Amino acid sequence: MADYQTPEILRTPLEEICLQLKSLKLGMAEPFLSKALEPPSEKAIKQAIATLRQLNAFDCDENLTPLGYHLARLPAHPRIGKIILLGAMMSCLDPILTIASGMAFRDPYVVPLNKERQADEHRRTFSRGTQSDHLTLYQAFKKWESADRYGNGYQFCWDNFLSHSVLQLIKNMKIQFAENLCQIGFIASSDPKQDAANYNSSKIF
Repeated sequence: MADYQTPEILRTPLEEICLQLKSLKLGMAEPFLSKALEPPSEKAIKQAIATLRQLNAFDCDENLTPLGYHLARLPAHPRIGKIILLGAMMSCLDPILTIASGMAFRDPYVVPLNKERQADEHRRTFSRGTQSDHLTLYQAFKKWESADRYGNGYQFCWDNFLSHSVLQLIKNMKIQFAENLCQIGFIASSDPKQDAANYNSSKIF
């Protein structure tokens, strides 16, 4: 066991730190971060900046873009933040928040020893022929949520090789993301299922 905890600057994704630096107008990322007591590597900083440019959060001069400004206000990795912002803007909030929450945490599938084939069959049932892991996750979550509403969530998970605890954590994260979007003015309320933000959600399948 380590004698001390890893510094937060080495635990937090550098993309998030770079966004906050720019939001606070603290100058260029690499010179500022290199002054930390335990600075991240130069390579890691350059990669974080490149990622933010790729996401259009930074311009070529390392300035915050309008998108970057909004991403800096979300407590999420900017890749996830961009997804949930687009979900709100495209009126497809509930499915996109579900998918983003699964990406931010992990998928809910359980594969017991010697039951790999059965687990895979159930997973393919959720996919409904889409060949998309993201849409498969959304469909599994939606069916679990419906079962859980009637007190059958645990049984549904047992029957379909899913983790109830992971699905619950995804649900909690989804609610948190909706609250974040509401706080920065992208949606009118913190309800992920609000009609105004889900006009296109039925077109997912």
